[in-house]
Amino acid sequence: MNIKRNPKVYFSVDDCNIPYRGVKGRGVSTILENQTMVTEIAEKISLKYYGALNHPGAKALVGRSKQKDAIVIEINPKFFSTWDFGKT
Repeated sequence: MNIKRNPKVYFSVDDCNIPYRGVKGRGVSTILENQTMVTEIAEKISLKYYGALNHPGAKALVGRSKQKDAIVIEINPKFFSTWDFGKT
């Protein structure tokens, strides 16, 4: 895996809905492989974005997180910038 050899990463997350907005940057990544931690993180993400753990998307994410090859890649940003075309 490339991240194990070189943990430096660049990232970009954007919203494809109008008004377009997002964040991009660079940072250092860490691979989290502890299954309990991976599942806890999947549950927190599910609650934030789906609102409940019984949502079909949440069930899929949490279910996948319980498989023994599931990981989380954590990024510690060193630099980032944002854009929001909805603001004038």
